[in-house]
Order: sequence, then C-alpha cells, then structure tokens
Amino acid sequence: MKPLYQSNQQSHPCTKPRRNTMTALVILKAWAIILLFTPKVVLTLESDQRAPIEIQADQAELNETDQTARYLGNVELQQGTLRIVCDELLIVNTDAGISKVHATGSPAQYEQTLDENQPPLQAQALEIIYIPQDGKIVLKEQASIKQSGHVFEGYRIEYDINKQLLSASSSQNDKGSHNSNPTKNRVKMTLQPKVSP
Repeated sequence: MKPLYQSNQQSHPCTKPRRNTMTALVILKAWAIILLFTPKVVLTLESDQRAPIEIQADQAELNETDQTARYLGNVELQQGTLRIVCDELLIVNTDAGISKVHATGSPAQYEQTLDENQPPLQAQALEIIYIPQDGKIVLKEQASIKQSGHVFEGYRIEYDINKQLLSASSSQNDKGSHNSNPTKNRVKMTLQPKVSP
C-alpha cells in the first residue's frame, strides 16, 4: 500500500497511563492555522458527496440488517477527490445515506482536495472517523494533518469543516491513551512562513 505522505511522528509502546501530568488542548480557527476555507470548499465537498464511491479490498462483508459494509485488506476508497487508504474500513449507512466511515490502519490515510487552488488535505492516524453529513473528521493515535507545508500532529485531532475549527490534544487528554512517553506525543505544529511576492 503506497503511503499518501510520510509523517515525522513515531509510534510509542503502550503502558499504563501517567497521572498528574499536564494536558495540551488547542482549539484554533482553521483560517489562522492551516486551512483557508472559502465557499469553494463547500462546493467541492458537495461535489465529492455526489460522486460515486469506488472501493477495492481483499475481502468484503455486507450486512443489510444493520446497513453496514466492512472491507478488509489493502482497502482503497475513492469518491471524487476523497481518497482513503487503510487496512480495514467500516461504512455505516442510514436512509439519508452514509452516516459514518471508520478506517483503521498502520496508519490509515485520508486525502481530499477542499479547494482546487490549494494542495489536497492529507491526514493519517491509526484510526480515522469521517462523518460526511456533519462535515467532521476525527483522527486518533499518531494523528497528523498536512496541507500547504503546514503540519499538525497529536494524539487526537478533530476538524469541523462547517465551523472551521480544528482541535488537537495530547494523549494525556484522552482517557483511553496508554502512552509511556507523553512528551513525545504532545501537540505539535509546523507552520511554513509566507513567501513575499
């Protein structure tokens, strides 16, 4: 499986969580950090949602009773400019359409062009949850987002497209984390300077 991009983040062994450590939580307006959203973004996302979904995998399991589809092994999903590459993919449907896409991998990777004048958004994590109807992306464990040279890294990253808010937290802010070295898994951002014309 060819990676969409390489992250500097390293994996960490799992041990018992440390107590009484400082937590990091960053909530930032996306226009101030990475993603400069304009009305073009909304049009691009709507265009992607109208495009057909193509999925390739080694194995597929469809359950009509609970309206789910599970894909296993070398999974690739393509819908318009949206692309997800992972080891396992779960799609949950409702009468209104797809309600959730849950991807896991080592890592799972997400890519989407939100503005045709900007490079695509690239994200990766061990677990990616995409909720298309709400315009939300949740990345968990070894999470990173990259666009236009700007990089965000943390244990958990949430992006709300509608509110244009990005939230990143360290593993110490997540009760389910078992990271033995919280310093290495703190929120990290790398911003490229603007180039003068």
